[in-house]
Amino acid sequence: MKRRISLVMAVGLSVGVWQYSQNTQTVLCEGYFPDYGMKISPNAVQAGGLSEEEYHAVLDRIESVYAPIVAAKGGRLDMRRLWSNASVNASAQRIGNTFVVNMFGGMARFPSMTADAFSMIACHELGHHLGGAPKGNGRGWASNEGQSDYFANLKCHRRLFGGGGGGKTSPVLAEACSQSFGSRRAQATCGRSAMAAVAIGKVAAEMSRSNPPGFGTPDPKVVSRISDRHPAPQCRFDTQMAAALCSKPFTEGFDDRDPVPGACTRDAGFRVGVRPLCWYKPPPSRRPSLNLADTITLPDGNLLIEALRAS
Repeated sequence: MKRRISLVMAVGLSVGVWQYSQNTQTVLCEGYFPDYGMKISPNAVQAGGLSEEEYHAVLDRIESVYAPIVAAKGGRLDMRRLWSNASVNASAQRIGNTFVVNMFGGMARFPSMTADAFSMIACHELGHHLGGAPKGNGRGWASNEGQSDYFANLKCHRRLFGGGGGGKTSPVLAEACSQSFGSRRAQATCGRSAMAAVAIGKVAAEMSRSNPPGFGTPDPKVVSRISDRHPAPQCRFDTQMAAALCSKPFTEGFDDRDPVPGACTRDAGFRVGVRPLCWYKPPPSRRPSLNLADTITLPDGNLLIEALRAS
């Protein structure tokens, strides 16, 4: 039997990434994706996506791990489970010492969504609170979009799934992960995080009606200054792959002022895992960046262009 899905697409994208609400104590990150105006009702019948039980299981795991971490920073994690909300998005906001993460059911119900991809989206929203520098538009508390993506795969997803597991990993990713990590467990976690990025790339492509990002087509853009806006889908994918391949431990946190601690950087001798230049501009005091300088060479002759920039 064919299944149907109820989607509503509005015209236009969001014009900014950050907005103040009427409550000056609140700053809202507008969403994981630009506002495509897409909705999926909880009553929609469709193939794919997460069930309500799977949705809560993902958020249970994240909340159990990160509520104590947020508490140690003097905050309270408010993981808002908005299953009935049809919006295909997610967002973060800070209200006093409350770290709010809004997880809309419409996002979980998107046909191409997987549990690991949904976990990474939640990690991204948590990254606005915990991801460190660079911060978005000088708003103080919130890490910008690119940094939140970097945090999601490098720190959060790895902390959640440090035991590996997950489904199959492509041979290209498996080989790349083996070159970044020595233990099988770390390689499996790397592969799992990378495959979550692949799934998100598919979701982004379907939402924006564009081609999905790929390993061999890194975003060639080089910014003159750090961009706080949503990176283009390929640039975002490059960032997520870089985070999956960075061998810095997830226990080494990011700094709220300096973007270097906790990250893979060229200055520190890392040849993979650095933030891509399509959104990130290294501090001027650091060693200059080289675009497309580093690659991982695979036995079959393919190149996984380092994730996918040198920084």
